[in-house]
Amino acid sequence: MESFFKSREDLVKVANFLPYPFIITEIETFDRSFKSIFFNENLIQEFGYTTQDIPDVDTWYLLLYPDEDYRNEIRNAWNIKLHEAISKNEKEAKIKARLKPKDKEEKWYEIKAFFFGDFFILAFVDINNEVILQEKLTKINLNNERMLSILGHDLRNPIANLSAISCMFEDNDVTDEEFKEMVKLIYQESNLLLGMIETVLNWTKLNFNTIEVFPVAINYQTLVTTIVDFYKSMLHHKNISVHIDLENFVTKDCDVEIMTVIIRNVFSNAIKFTPQQGKIKFYHKDNKLIIEDSGVGMPQEKITSIKANNYVSTNGTENEKGIGMGLQLVKCFGDMNRCEIDFESTLGIGTKVIIHF
Repeated sequence: MESFFKSREDLVKVANFLPYPFIITEIETFDRSFKSIFFNENLIQEFGYTTQDIPDVDTWYLLLYPDEDYRNEIRNAWNIKLHEAISKNEKEAKIKARLKPKDKEEKWYEIKAFFFGDFFILAFVDINNEVILQEKLTKINLNNERMLSILGHDLRNPIANLSAISCMFEDNDVTDEEFKEMVKLIYQESNLLLGMIETVLNWTKLNFNTIEVFPVAINYQTLVTTIVDFYKSMLHHKNISVHIDLENFVTKDCDVEIMTVIIRNVFSNAIKFTPQQGKIKFYHKDNKLIIEDSGVGMPQEKITSIKANNYVSTNGTENEKGIGMGLQLVKCFGDMNRCEIDFESTLGIGTKVIIHF
């Protein structure tokens, strides 16, 4: 026992001089369980807890891993790694995990265990920036792949359709009835193409970080009226009426270009999923701008997929197409303007898009 305490005391002295947060943990011989016996000063500063706050391993997991499912997942995975390392007489084990320090946001750490006889040192290396950077790079790669898919497929189709229609006109091989149908198709394909190009340009700006935010006071009645005028032909085509009641709406300053992109995408989506003779309303309530339509509505699973950025575009009430990125743009631009975008929807009745300022 005397030699053990000398060894532990030596480790304690070393631990307080090392730059990383450390825990010294004893391995109970009778059941191979673990008991924390020392937190170094860096660990107390990093996580905000002492050994008095966390007297046992259960408390450690409860406080540092507040989400129960994630806590159980990490605890099981870590225990397996530790016991495998001990049984194989290995000198170390490691795992990556998200821990929540006291009164701070969750962060990623690499947790390393170094074994010394019947006790070991746990070191916590902050890898949060590296993990976040890797996640951003992964997201950029996915976005690039998606963009190439759009450019290679979704944009090509309407252009090919317009080319085919022009060839038929050139050959004068159409009746009056076919001519009317083709004009309607040209209208639909042209609007689809314009919408896609605008979305791609905004998405590209967003992913290349070329957008700067300039908050100003916005007259929402004027802004929305201008946006609605832009879609006048589409509204006329579907006989959709629009009511704007934002005359007295005043909220915090926002970037007007970003706000325009948000409202245009939400509005064009409302037109897409609102049938003939439908209605779309713009109004405000409790510092919220609400865009409500009398469209087909969405199930809760679709709303969940939009919020998770897993939304796949579906055709509108008159087979209007999209590329499935408009609502993701709305969400991203909302974050840039410090707005929260929420959805309320009932199948067969319509959808409300709520912009919380």
